[in-house]
Amino acid sequence: MTRLAAENVTVKLGPRAAVEGVVAAVASGELVGLIGPNGAGKTTLLRAMAGLVAPAAGRIVLDGRVLSELGRAARARRIGYLPQHGDIHWALPVAEVVLMGRLPHLGAWQRAGDLDRAIAKRAMLALDIADLAERAATRLSGGEKARVLLARALAGEPEILLADEPVADLDPYHRLEVMEHLVALAAQGTGVVVVLHDLALAARFCARLVLLDRGRVAAEGPPASVLTPENLAAVYRIEAVAGRHDGADYVLPWRRMPRA
Repeated sequence: MTRLAAENVTVKLGPRAAVEGVVAAVASGELVGLIGPNGAGKTTLLRAMAGLVAPAAGRIVLDGRVLSELGRAARARRIGYLPQHGDIHWALPVAEVVLMGRLPHLGAWQRAGDLDRAIAKRAMLALDIADLAERAATRLSGGEKARVLLARALAGEPEILLADEPVADLDPYHRLEVMEHLVALAAQGTGVVVVLHDLALAARFCARLVLLDRGRVAAEGPPASVLTPENLAAVYRIEAVAGRHDGADYVLPWRRMPRA
């Protein structure tokens, strides 16, 4: 069942339309990859789906209701948003930063309880950062910070998770770990939309891809139908090596194509 949808959405940044006439959606239990070259509109679309920027045309709908009609607190409880290259500005212990993901579920002046701490601890274990619990969050590597911020988003137990390049700063081991966790999260019923530049990860882990090009949807569907030689040439201007290993498809960018 479709949970969150962009219906003919146009978003303007100043006079320019960063996203134009986009139709995209995510269902419960689905992992959708949002891909495309730099400047294609991926982050803008994700921010619109999170309710952080208002469409100039079209609408964002959550369970049949226009997203802007929901209050900020209600949106925060239901939609988790992980921004691109997020930062941590306070020297709090990692455990406390992750626990902040529970704030949408707490009342005014209500303190986190044992259940909240257990949920936060579970998120840290899932992202392999439990050993960092007491370390100051400002003294982490870029990859460690990325996993802490993802754990904070997961601690909110969102119905929909929107993650903007969550593996960008990670080493290969932790890239695979994060993608495997997103797959497991979707299998538990969460709708997940993830922005990716790594086409190999997109092909292997996503059930469906939305390929953006200059603010418009260039292709949408299963990875095999989106990551075709024709689409890769037209949108990315590359040739790729494709194949199958251990029952999964892979796509490896291989050669730049000359400019027309």
